[in-house]
Amino acid sequence: MVQSMNRQLSLLLLVLVTTSPLARAQGYRDTNRTPVEVVSASFRKIVDMVEPPEDAPPKTFYVTLDMRKAEGLPKWLADLSTKIAVQLPDRLWFSVDSGERSFSLCRDKQKLWVHSAGKKFAVLG
Repeated sequence: MVQSMNRQLSLLLLVLVTTSPLARAQGYRDTNRTPVEVVSASFRKIVDMVEPPEDAPPKTFYVTLDMRKAEGLPKWLADLSTKIAVQLPDRLWFSVDSGERSFSLCRDKQKLWVHSAGKKFAVLG
């Protein structure tokens, strides 16, 4: 189950890491490297996040997603904000905020917990 989650997170990171530089690539073109070298360096960074060298400190991937326009969607969805932090292979933080509601799901090695701030409710397992 942990390997399956690591593979899914690796795939998500691969997609995010390979597509985000493409948006900025035209302004910051590196003409000294071939396309193969650029892609190889990107994959090397992802592999180092999944299986870091023993002496390297862990790296954290963090992203915030905010809903900017939500015409025709329910109000609770219009105020949606999501935060995700991943420190492979065994740490994850996922938080969703919508208006007064806030939910968090976290994993730290073998510990897992869910927290709802508005309901003052938490489960630790």
